[in-house]
Amino acid sequence: MCFMFAAFGIPYAWEFYTGADSNTFNEELYNTVEEKAYGKHTSRILRLYKSIITAGNPKKRYEDLSIRTEGHSLYMDNLFVSIFLFYILWKVYKAGACGTHRENNKLPNLSWGATFQRGAYKWATTIFHNICFLYVEYGDNKIVRFLSTIHSSPENNPVDLADMLESFVRILFKTRRPYMVNYFWHFEMAVTSSHQFCKLLYGAEAYKRRSMRDDIRALVRCMLEYGGTMRELERVDGAQKRKRRSNQFLDAAKHPPTEYERGRCFYCRNDKKKTFRGCQTCEALLCSPECWTKYHDECA
Repeated sequence: MCFMFAAFGIPYAWEFYTGADSNTFNEELYNTVEEKAYGKHTSRILRLYKSIITAGNPKKRYEDLSIRTEGHSLYMDNLFVSIFLFYILWKVYKAGACGTHRENNKLPNLSWGATFQRGAYKWATTIFHNICFLYVEYGDNKIVRFLSTIHSSPENNPVDLADMLESFVRILFKTRRPYMVNYFWHFEMAVTSSHQFCKLLYGAEAYKRRSMRDDIRALVRCMLEYGGTMRELERVDGAQKRKRRSNQFLDAAKHPPTEYERGRCFYCRNDKKKTFRGCQTCEALLCSPECWTKYHDECA
């Protein structure tokens, strides 16, 4: 019952950490955010995230938002993501024992996210506390052993569970839905309200002398020690943006289609058609060539 953030790339680029040394903190990158074209809701939550991180001088918050660093973006694709999503699927939706989604079509869909959202703050806070306790009390070896136990458990098909988690992330976080940014909001609320984490890290007395900014920095360092990678993003000018992204980035051979007998298109949500195509790589149900193209252009 503990987990929050890993190996499936989430498309929100938060740039605040560089270097293999966990004590090396790049202030400029830390105060930089790459606001991609994910809509006003995402932009608003990213700005709110910035205001939390830069707690103190309100003017400095907006000054930090103006900083841009060419080329580098950090994706939150470390082990906490997979742990968090595994807990949601296994404990809340009982997905760990549902068999393979290829056989019985148990692939998570957007309605799961809408249902989970109502109690997300409670779950996120509980999960976050457990994650922090696990890390502080036992260190990284305990977490690694726990993850290996997940993948070797006879109750779970490791391949299908991994595919299910990845598809869950791809759809929830790469499809533009207004409510999805609430997941990040719940996570931030869990961070700012988790005093137990700070006490476990520094002790009750030492914690009284620390600021929340220092605590969040320590958490970020802790998280990014596990699998966080720096990636270089190509800068795209206005003319290039109007081109089809699939021509530039998508290798069609790695996204072969397959047929599904039932389900809803992840892009248009049309349930009138009975036969759907599906991308074997993204595990996304898509009802037409048009939706296939649009999904891979915008979301894949």
